Amino acid sequence: LDLHDIHLSGPIPPELRQLTEMVWLKLSRNELTGPIPPGLGQLTQLGQLHLHTNQLTGPIPPGLGQLSRLDWLRLHDNELTGPIPPELGRMPRLRGLQLEGNRLTGPIPPELGQLTELVWLKLSGNRLTGPIPPELGQLTRLKELDLSHNRLTGAVPPELARLAGLSSWYLAGNQLTCVPDAVGRLVDDLDVPVCGRPGTLVESPDILHGLPAASGLEPGFPNPFNAGTRIPYRLAAPGPVRMQIFNLLGQPVRTLVDEFHEAGEYQVHWDARDQRGAVVGGAGVYFTRLHHPGGVETRRLLVLR
Repeated sequence: LDLHDIHLSGPIPPELRQLTEMVWLKLSRNELTGPIPPGLGQLTQLGQLHLHTNQLTGPIPPGLGQLSRLDWLRLHDNELTGPIPPELGRMPRLRGLQLEGNRLTGPIPPELGQLTELVWLKLSGNRLTGPIPPELGQLTRLKELDLSHNRLTGAVPPELARLAGLSSWYLAGNQLTCVPDAVGRLVDDLDVPVCGRPGTLVESPDILHGLPAASGLEPGFPNPFNAGTRIPYRLAAPGPVRMQIFNLLGQPVRTLVDEFHEAGEYQVHWDARDQRGAVVGGAGVYFTRLHHPGGVETRRLLVLR
């Protein structure tokens, strides 16, 4: 059943659980709302489940861990909340797990280390806490690991040095204390010191007090992107905020934010649509411009088609 990118709205019907012979379920890039029906965990023949880039809310049903034939689980770019169910570690054939761009909380389950066929693991842009599980070092087939822009703490486990086959991995935007030297040589966006090297590590005020030390615009993720990207930004002081998207000619495309904000960390989703709701035409370069009480910042975005 492939109904992606056709402007569907409303909830996912729980009656879909009756399609027990279904191999593919693709409902991505619509405007679907409400929770993920727990009954989807009964579709044990599924090989791919794509529900990404909607407006789905609520927790991830633990019953999805029963989908033992699943090859790819894409739930990214929704408004999902709650913890990552440890039951997701029971899917032996899973090659791709994409949960980025939600509001997931709690620790990363060490059970994810059982997904030994995993090639892509993307958990960025959530509110995950606690240390990085050393069990992730068992995922030796991984090509991309993205844990950036969460609230992870502690030292990066040395077991991750086993992931020498990674082509890209990202850890920035967390509260990690240090990274082992063997791991630091591999990370693409290292923003923490190497464990054991001389020097002083000073905790930033946003770790100590929960507020950013400085205002700023973070890189969008994913970038490049197709259907949507998340744009994080932070404010060290309250004040008016305006964020706009511009095309390569400098023409305004979309106003994403135009309101007063308290100090804190924020993120906004851009679905590659203009102010009228139409998909922007063709691939190309766009720019995010953030006006905040401390100044103006601009970052580049690349839309793929």
